[in-house]
Amino acid sequence: METMTSSGPSRDIYAETLAVFDQPSHAHEPLTTTEVAEALDCTRRTVYKRLDKLVDRGDLHTKKVGSSARVWWRASAAAAPTTDDTGGDTDEALQTERERFGALVQAVEEYAIFMLDPDGHIRSWNSGAERLKGYTEDEILGKHLATFYTDEDCEAGVPQTNLATATEEGVVEDEGWRVRKDGTMFWANATITAIRDDDGTLLGYAKVTRDMTERRERERQLRRERDKLEEDLNEVFERTTDGVVAIDDEWQVTYVNEHAEDLIGRSADELVGKGLSEQFPEGPFRDLLHDRYQEAMETQEPVNFEMHSDLVEGWVEVHAYPSPSGLSIYFRDITRRKEYEQELEQYQRIVETVDDGIYAVDSDAQFVLVNDAFCELTGYDREELLDGYATMIHGEEVAPSASELADEVAAGERDAATLELSIHRKDGETVPVESRLGPFPLADENGRCGVIRDISDRVERERELEQQNERLESFASMLAHELRNPLTIGQMYTQNLPAETAPEAVEYITEAFDRIEDTIDILLALTQGREAVGGNSEVELADTARAAWEEVDAPRATVAVEIDGRIQADGTYIQHLFRNMFENAVEHGGADVSVTVGELPTGFYVADDGSGIAVEDTEAVFKPGFTTAAELGGTGLGLAFVREMADVYGWTCTVTESDAGGARFEFRNVDRSGGSR
Repeated sequence: METMTSSGPSRDIYAETLAVFDQPSHAHEPLTTTEVAEALDCTRRTVYKRLDKLVDRGDLHTKKVGSSARVWWRASAAAAPTTDDTGGDTDEALQTERERFGALVQAVEEYAIFMLDPDGHIRSWNSGAERLKGYTEDEILGKHLATFYTDEDCEAGVPQTNLATATEEGVVEDEGWRVRKDGTMFWANATITAIRDDDGTLLGYAKVTRDMTERRERERQLRRERDKLEEDLNEVFERTTDGVVAIDDEWQVTYVNEHAEDLIGRSADELVGKGLSEQFPEGPFRDLLHDRYQEAMETQEPVNFEMHSDLVEGWVEVHAYPSPSGLSIYFRDITRRKEYEQELEQYQRIVETVDDGIYAVDSDAQFVLVNDAFCELTGYDREELLDGYATMIHGEEVAPSASELADEVAAGERDAATLELSIHRKDGETVPVESRLGPFPLADENGRCGVIRDISDRVERERELEQQNERLESFASMLAHELRNPLTIGQMYTQNLPAETAPEAVEYITEAFDRIEDTIDILLALTQGREAVGGNSEVELADTARAAWEEVDAPRATVAVEIDGRIQADGTYIQHLFRNMFENAVEHGGADVSVTVGELPTGFYVADDGSGIAVEDTEAVFKPGFTTAAELGGTGLGLAFVREMADVYGWTCTVTESDAGGARFEFRNVDRSGGSR
């Protein structure tokens, strides 16, 4: 608080303040606290203390205007009260003072200031009252105070109650709707002060009224905006997945959202109004919170940190935002994220320890990730690769194909994509590789990633295998040629045997020659695939199946052909297929086996009521050389031939259990219009 001394700067500040009132533009005029503060470039609080002190000294006069406003004016020598020898004020001084005050009242237009007689009738009227209420002085003098009240207030006796309260307590302040001359209403703040003489006799009342309609509306609007803001903030706080806690500058909890309740394990009722130190057990957790929150309050800078907490039995991430009045604390359970980070570290270790090269590129095919094995395979350093593009190691034509394959995987059009290519090492060597690739999502684009493997050994083995297959095909063709020549001659001689030759011998020799011819066809089909099969023609499935059954030596066995339709194929090989299926059924089902050839929605099946095929052998039976009937002459080539024929025509061939418990071979994707689907 400023004090006054006999000399020095303290006296100067009061002289400086009085000088504002002595300026020509302000001479003899009342000034508000704000006007004086602006003239001195000081705060209202500082100026108010000075003005109040000057009033105590007698240098200034003051008057309260309305409920809270106040004006000040200079006490000049002409206006200063003087006393005669008896000690009383002179009439001239009093008259001057009354005139000055009357001028002041008339000059104030923001307030309606008027006097009432003891019964509440209006005795005076200032310009502010006329402006606010719409009545001229002639129109309103003598009217009762109730003129300005609403009908409801009048019926409730509000005017009389206010006068009675002012009479009893000296002053009454009231807010409510008041009525103008034209019937419109405004929200008023009114102060009624009882005026008494020296003996205490009630002389009347002074009433000061101010139009508060705009302020009231602003306050209501501000309240609505505040309520809406609080509602929005509460909604945001409740929607956020973060826990939100607010504390004041005395470390008392003032707000807790629902997620914070869940994370802390306590309700808002238990937390709000309690000290922060009361909420957490002794130990490092509370100490760390206190230290970091204290840091935020002292520096007024946000703090962020992570810590392990027993509250959530895991990790939490904390963001504390300070203000002079306290802290807003946001925290979330990041235990899962920490686990992900640990998993990521493990994956990174795995990536760096696998023998295969691993890479990722962005949408422009620039490397964004490579492991050590990839660097070793390409001969480049990691930095060289991450600064470069995939075209460093392969041709430009590879990138579009790789991107297309990765997109197909991302779209679910394929489970995986594999691409074989040759890469160019830094030292100029070319290495054949296989890249298994897929999509690699980045922040705002899609790249691709892959695992790349050196397949030099495999390529060499495939080359050797291809050469072996070529030699095998050549050998099979040569063998078939060498066998067919004597076979043809033998078949010709069989047709010209003497009449006395035993029929059984002729039949045996004929069947042997037929078996040799079938075996040659099977060998060619197994070694040459499609190349061994002749041109397509229309084949009746039912007739072909019956013709094949006629070639099977099983008089007690039966067949039911329940199939119809035609296909485009090599009839000889389709008949071989059926005969091998039938002979397989007889070999494993017995001499009296029953066989059925039936329809499927997209193909046909061959089923029997024999002993069936073990589940573990359902794929092995199609491999060349596999047989469980070697003692019965099984060669292990029949079902291999069946599968090969299905592959040649694009069918699928699988084996399962028949309704009778035997084997059921199913052929699907058979195009009845000819060819394969």
